[in-house]
Amino acid sequence: MITGSYSPESARRFAERAKASGVAAGHFRETAVGTVSSLGIGTYLGDPDDATDSMVEEAVLRLVASGAVNVIDTAINYRFMRAEGAVGRAIRRLVESETVRRSEVLVCTKAGYLTHDSREGVSFIDYVEERLFRTGVVNPSEVAGGIHCISPKYVEWSVAKSRANMDLEVIDVVYLHNPMEHQAPVLGREGAYRRLADAIAKLEDLRSDGVIRWYGIATWSSLRVDCGAEEHLDLQRAVELARSKAGRDHGLRFVQAPLNVRMKEAVALRNQEVDGETLTPLEAARKLSLVFVTSAPLLQGRLLRAAGLRPPSGMTSAQHLIQMARAWSDCTLVGAKRPEHVEELVRLSRTAPDPPEAWRDP
Repeated sequence: MITGSYSPESARRFAERAKASGVAAGHFRETAVGTVSSLGIGTYLGDPDDATDSMVEEAVLRLVASGAVNVIDTAINYRFMRAEGAVGRAIRRLVESETVRRSEVLVCTKAGYLTHDSREGVSFIDYVEERLFRTGVVNPSEVAGGIHCISPKYVEWSVAKSRANMDLEVIDVVYLHNPMEHQAPVLGREGAYRRLADAIAKLEDLRSDGVIRWYGIATWSSLRVDCGAEEHLDLQRAVELARSKAGRDHGLRFVQAPLNVRMKEAVALRNQEVDGETLTPLEAARKLSLVFVTSAPLLQGRLLRAAGLRPPSGMTSAQHLIQMARAWSDCTLVGAKRPEHVEELVRLSRTAPDPPEAWRDP
């Protein structure tokens, strides 16, 4: 098992080495938990096969070794646990070669979706029935929409499984994966918050056990809807749930949301109220000391054809689109596997992020 976990001091050393090797000033951000790269690698897309495993592993290896990235994002359900396996192998190679220390990288995963382990050759239905329902890890009544569960037992099982998949002693960040999007349509808003409170309590227990450092909420639509929508996520209320369990030293320190030229709500829609002030999700995250991570800057490549932007000289369309999200967020996640896309990110890390003012009308 790979021992250790992220530390702010080690991450700062990583950033200093990266700057010395040519990474741009401003590429690393100082956050409430420490130093993070403004670009992170996402591992969502791809077939559940050996070829994709190899590409993901090599992409993580290259991006971290280059100094471009010290944030790695995955989830237990991504490619049916294979994404976590590839991430773990890359981290092991980086650590054993002494390219980086384990404490220099922030490893993030997610829990919430039922999944199977495609490496075992068992179907999804059989795996869930045999490994989750029959063992009592999940009661079918706890599943929303046939696919989503954030019960304390399933959260605990997911964290243990993710640690095993990556062979990590400690996971730095565990996100609850789209909780309001799936729970609120079934249980209503208040029922969803009750389940969210139970999940947060379990994550605080896991922090006390020393197997995770922090946790967060990863969203797709619940921060992009009006505050009156049933699935809307109230960030202050979520933080108050964490405070009720662990006080000011709670572990809810991350929030993740899409941000791109077609999905601008995170920086444009005032759907959050914090201490009586109406704010955007980004502004609310800042006020609540949450690290604000964004996803889908290219919308899985669809924006490359539809955005109609003219990139500056020497910059690709993908890089230009990423710069929009990078201007606002603490870290922008990009799903890069192919070597040419990985190299685009390495080159972009050597270009300073745009200031938010460059995208004043997001």
